[in-house]
Amino acid sequence: MFEFSHTSIFSELGTRIMSKSVKYGFASVSLKSIDSKKALKEAQEIGVPQGARIALGKKNTKIRSVKLWRIPINIDSHINDVLSKQGMLMADAFGYHATELIDIQYLEYHVGDNYDWHMDIDSNHDASKRKVSLSWLLNDSFTGGDLEIQIHNEIYKPLYKNTLVGFTSFLNHRVTEVQMGVRRAIVAWITGSTWK
Repeated sequence: MFEFSHTSIFSELGTRIMSKSVKYGFASVSLKSIDSKKALKEAQEIGVPQGARIALGKKNTKIRSVKLWRIPINIDSHINDVLSKQGMLMADAFGYHATELIDIQYLEYHVGDNYDWHMDIDSNHDASKRKVSLSWLLNDSFTGGDLEIQIHNEIYKPLYKNTLVGFTSFLNHRVTEVQMGVRRAIVAWITGSTWK
């Protein structure tokens, strides 16, 4: 296992610095603590509870066990602003033709919850257009619950509190089982034309 480290700066937005690893299609942005606190409060206020599903609307708690709230995409919100701006910058840095932010989800992983190895693209119409997967960790008061991303034969654990990670949606990844506490995160996707 390798711990993620920033290797080069390729964009700066005020006090936020986006760093890109030497690996293709993988970047992170360090956000202010206040951004994460504001996002958590907003997610808890405007999120709409839903059942967590896997591909094609199926529910399988052996593969994915998490509490999920959808964040409305068509309203003015801090979450939408941060994810849209940073996600589009990442897509541009990766050289992807991207068009919009979709499907924002606020997730809570409680003890025993996890999401096994998967990719964020499939034959589903919307999922086939996902270019960049975004994951924003809002807290660190838990153990386990690591986001792991497989790039070639290496496994990376890139996510820390107040960090937004973006990676190519066809990269295999998972969230390991939470051992203690509650892991709180926001995920979303930047889309574009269907992969060819």
